[in-house]
Amino acid sequence: SPAELYWAMKGSGTDEVAITSILSRPNAAEVEKIFNERFAKQYGTSDLKAALQVELGGDDLTQARNLLASNDPNASQESRDAATIRADAAELHKAMKGGVTGAGPDEPTVPAVHDRNVRRGSLDQLNQEYQRLYNSELRTHLKGELSFNDEKRALSLLHGDKVAADAIALKSAEWGWGVDRDQVRAVLENSSDTHRQAVLSKYRDMEGGRDFVESARSQVSTDAVTVIDAFARNGKLSAAQELLDSMTGTGTNEDRLLSHVAGKSKSEIEQIRHEYKQMTARELDKDVNGEVSGDVQFDMTEALRGRPESLDEFHGAIERRYNWERSGINLLSDIWTDQGKVLDRQIEATRRHVANVK
Repeated sequence: SPAELYWAMKGSGTDEVAITSILSRPNAAEVEKIFNERFAKQYGTSDLKAALQVELGGDDLTQARNLLASNDPNASQESRDAATIRADAAELHKAMKGGVTGAGPDEPTVPAVHDRNVRRGSLDQLNQEYQRLYNSELRTHLKGELSFNDEKRALSLLHGDKVAADAIALKSAEWGWGVDRDQVRAVLENSSDTHRQAVLSKYRDMEGGRDFVESARSQVSTDAVTVIDAFARNGKLSAAQELLDSMTGTGTNEDRLLSHVAGKSKSEIEQIRHEYKQMTARELDKDVNGEVSGDVQFDMTEALRGRPESLDEFHGAIERRYNWERSGINLLSDIWTDQGKVLDRQIEATRRHVANVK
């Protein structure tokens, strides 16, 4: 928002990351307009562009200016596209010549920017713009600035070899202890069968015939291998596999866990339970209760009942939620707030409505 942008510049120090994030949003033009109307005078400049000139320099300023230009509704599409590429070139240079902190290259940024330009078909224009801005070929700056695998991946993308780049990304997911399943997901999820098999084949070529899933088997738990194998085979996970992935490893992804059962019918929930037991030889409900607590546990328990299919079931779900929420409101809260009274009035109104319908 314009207020966020104001404080990113006016607060204690300049928050370059926040400024870039805000200007990267689709509503950047609207943010600029409101900033100019409401905040520029408070800041002490004529407009946002002048404020950026005060706060930023080097690649940060180049990127910010061009992010604004890429969202200018009065500019031609050609001009906006060119500005987008200039912003990407500045982001790449900043990532390789110091990263976010100035202490070293910001390695994840480089593949991300390249991936964007591969999808847009603008990789050649990016290379040309980078050389124009920094008087050096992009590939020259890539060498020596990135880790071994990220450099190889970036160079593969520069040559338009997405298969090799993704195979290298799978290799990178193995570095360190275990396998980074989020990176495996990023590479393989929703990829076509042809591309996925080509990536896995390229990985085998790179690793002397070693299969990716078999390699993972020696590094991670059986549950993690089940998830990785599903991505390798299908490029996606079933609901049961998503639940398993959400509960495997350090920490539990509670949002993802709930999203794959919420609103499902009783028959769908039973199918998920059946598949989960076939995969793990364990009961889904028991595993869930061992991973979550509090409100999330209540929400998961309710979701695993399946979507209410009758008035009585709907009423029962409302009563259970009322009892759960009311149990969390103590006597002191009842004295100082009306939260409990509001819940009481809501449940009484619901009970009257259900009685009238019956």
